[in-house]
Amino acid sequence: MAEPTETLPVELDEEVVNEIVAQFEQYLSDENLASDTELLEIIQRNGSGWIPIYKLCKRPELQQYSEDTVKSALKKGSEKFEINRAGRDIRRSKPLPKAPSQFSRSVYAKGFPEETPELESKLVEFFGQYGEVEQVRFRREKETDAFKGSVFVEFKTLEDANQVAEMKLKYEDTDLLIMTKAAYCAMKEEQLGIVSLYVGEDKKPFKYKRGCLLEFTNAGPEAQVESIKDTLDLEVNYVKLDKEQNRGIIELKEPISDEALESLKTNSDILFDGVHPEFNVLEGEKETQYYKERMQFEKRKDKRGAGRGRGRGGRGRGGNRGRGGNFKRKSDNQDQEQDKKRNKKSEAKQKGTLIEVGK
Repeated sequence: MAEPTETLPVELDEEVVNEIVAQFEQYLSDENLASDTELLEIIQRNGSGWIPIYKLCKRPELQQYSEDTVKSALKKGSEKFEINRAGRDIRRSKPLPKAPSQFSRSVYAKGFPEETPELESKLVEFFGQYGEVEQVRFRREKETDAFKGSVFVEFKTLEDANQVAEMKLKYEDTDLLIMTKAAYCAMKEEQLGIVSLYVGEDKKPFKYKRGCLLEFTNAGPEAQVESIKDTLDLEVNYVKLDKEQNRGIIELKEPISDEALESLKTNSDILFDGVHPEFNVLEGEKETQYYKERMQFEKRKDKRGAGRGRGRGGRGRGGNRGRGGNFKRKSDNQDQEQDKKRNKKSEAKQKGTLIEVGK
């Protein structure tokens, strides 16, 4: 690409060069862009993040220099920005950081009185003393919609949210329990026994509750997924069945209680193909390994589903038939029987074709 056509000064005072470079580094810094809405809009409007240098030359800090002087100074370069080949545009070396999410800017607070029509506006005013409030969300009971006495407060900036989360505040003489929303969610997950599992380079975790995996051994040789689900008076997500070993794992929707587990162990009427199996709750590494395989199975299933075509119904050849870690849903046993029938028909058809060709 051709060099810029402007006539540029051959030599510049080193102090001037350093001053101009430092000013551009400041313009493009995280701190400045957090409040410089004009410059931020230019960067976001341009998909590649380029900013015309002449626009920045109009700013008060650089008006004493000509545009040619500024461009010459910027040729010195900086690890914090880069210039395009034409020498007319500048951008950050590092991509613009993502704005703090609504989640990260929110605070959990508990200790408020019964709900009244004016309570929301009062809380906005109360928390507004410590930072600009975007909104206040009341937390409610699922069944009755009754106010729980706690709220999520969303602040405009992450700094304000973090600062408030460290404060000891009172509302109408009542001490408030305050923490970030992230800390609150982590606390609740710990209380509920929820584990976040990361596999490979996944940024989004696979979450599961501890104590939901029921291992069974010594089942009857012809035990079926459907009959296992029907036999148990429990809500079941998945059944992983190993027919060769007469064993498997039942994934429950909720952790099983000690009383329910003891009932399974002692109730002789619970039969898998006529045999009362032995039951045990999976824990520790075995539990983690199961969910890793479960997560990988879901990924493979999603990939197969994505390859079936756009929006067409039916299972197709790439459909889930209980393979891939042997995770099976309630209807998968029926699918396998249908597969066997299709395979037999296909083999018979192929044999017939071979006979005809050989004539």
